[in-house]
Amino acid sequence: MHNVRGADSTCQCRDLAQALNVTITKSAVYASYPLIYQQAFNYQPYEAIIRTGGGNPITSCNDDPLSTTPTCGWATDASGSNVYASQGFCCSCTSSALAAATLTSGTNQQTRANLNCDLLNSWFHLPGSASCLRMDPLNYQVRGTLFTIPGTAVRAEGTPPHGYLVDAARLAFDIYVTVQSNASSAVQALHLGPTEPFSATPDAMVSAQLLGDLSSYSAMPDFSSFYLMIPSPAGMTPQQVLQSNTDRWMMIPSSGVDLTGTVCNKVGTSYTAFRYGQTSACQQPQGSCLGNQLADYYNADIARIGQGTTPISFVSRWGAGGSLYFGLPVTSILNSLVTLSVDASTVALVCQFNNATCGVFQALTQRGYLTATVQNTGAVASGYYVEVTNCSSTVLPVSAQYTALVAQGTASLTFDIFLTSSVADQGLGCVVSLVNTLGAITDVYGVSFAANATAFTPTVAQSDISSKALAFLS
Repeated sequence: MHNVRGADSTCQCRDLAQALNVTITKSAVYASYPLIYQQAFNYQPYEAIIRTGGGNPITSCNDDPLSTTPTCGWATDASGSNVYASQGFCCSCTSSALAAATLTSGTNQQTRANLNCDLLNSWFHLPGSASCLRMDPLNYQVRGTLFTIPGTAVRAEGTPPHGYLVDAARLAFDIYVTVQSNASSAVQALHLGPTEPFSATPDAMVSAQLLGDLSSYSAMPDFSSFYLMIPSPAGMTPQQVLQSNTDRWMMIPSSGVDLTGTVCNKVGTSYTAFRYGQTSACQQPQGSCLGNQLADYYNADIARIGQGTTPISFVSRWGAGGSLYFGLPVTSILNSLVTLSVDASTVALVCQFNNATCGVFQALTQRGYLTATVQNTGAVASGYYVEVTNCSSTVLPVSAQYTALVAQGTASLTFDIFLTSSVADQGLGCVVSLVNTLGAITDVYGVSFAANATAFTPTVAQSDISSKALAFLS
């Protein structure tokens, strides 16, 4: 910087007696998306068939809601109680199918288990079947650096993939400003970013302000109508799960997800949908109601990658994930506006900063709110920044806020607090700083808060029907 424009009426440029060398560098920009835990989703629910009657070892099918020993057994929750509708349903040959198969050349009436309705073939024992919904414990198996599925029916003990809502993106980047005069070897260095938009040297000779960012030519991805599905391999803690193989996380449209378990052919389909959600269930093909599951999305993208085309559901479509939060690199041009002030006034504002409070909240499932109340105790209007920095390592960066107050005026500023860990922590904290318009820190306050552990959805226990089931569909 060799000259400046004067503030007099001529507005002429004036040469500086000592030129200033100014460098401004900006780091790569990331868009981070805080995750809000919803529930666990089964990777691939499947139907097991148990044939009854017609000479089979089990003479009849039992799906009575009050039975203690239904043919399919019961699934039980964490407390040992039976899961509603998990006893499956029974099917048998209709009277018309029995007559057609026994007295004529056969019947074209479909039965769920492809029953042979010829009574002569079954020695006049009425053939039937039990359709049992089984929750597949399969999770993405690690093979090399990618999650791969060896076939479609391999099962391993584990926990279901977890589903998260994706909150609005926060930009994360750093700007570094250095200023050096030709008359001195001293270098003034400043740091700016969304969490610290204003910075000044200790002597207030140089200050820099991040005004904002210009819009890029391409918008950042909006995932507000998606669920992020994260596989949970056997033997991994939730923390380890969120730190590995993020290129095989999947984004599933919310229209394809059901949180209630009562809708067929969606991610989240469960016992109630399987037993009560099918019209003429016994005349439907085996496996109906169980389409469009996570396994289907996964295998479809594996096929697309194998064909050299772009996956639809894998987050690798947008770039890459990040550990403990979902982060994508912003590859488009994103310019920032920075103002640099030299020899700024040393007049300081006199302000009082009140206590900040943040209650206990559940990690990854809720956002915490930190509220700071600021009062301008001076005689003139003034403006300043409130920055939340130096937080615990599991706290996502918090964007600073600016407020302008009249003399003696007060304002309450609320900051969203998101965590990147699922474990309980009673020792979380941040430093809240009050920064005046010259970049001087006028007051500092430490804030402590706690988080409870994420309450992940427990898996259900299923009865063992391996000795009875004669057919599986996966």
